[in-house]
Amino acid sequence: MSSSLGFMLSLVYVIVMMAYAGDLCRMQTIYAEIDEVAATAGKMITRRWKIDETVVEFVESHDAHILDCNPSGATFAEYSNFSFQIWKTYRPLAFDGESKKLAVNRTVVLGYRG
Repeated sequence: MSSSLGFMLSLVYVIVMMAYAGDLCRMQTIYAEIDEVAATAGKMITRRWKIDETVVEFVESHDAHILDCNPSGATFAEYSNFSFQIWKTYRPLAFDGESKKLAVNRTVVLGYRG
């Protein structure tokens, strides 16, 4: 009887650990996806010198959001740094149940065509 009870208790722990591992794998996949989106959006921003509708539409087509991280009223010259953040929310299985915000912060050089 005690071995059956021990087996059932250990099975609960195994299921929780599998959900935890699944969360970690899914978060890594989402992070890699928004990292790729950030690289492409960064190239678009270096050519346009701002976050315009084309960049926003591209980011939102991947179910993500973009945020300008520069000070308000900042002016830019060629080869200035431009900072932005792309983020996406994720609702985990094994963590506390609240939605997590996965974000990628990037800085690009305006006018750089490399």
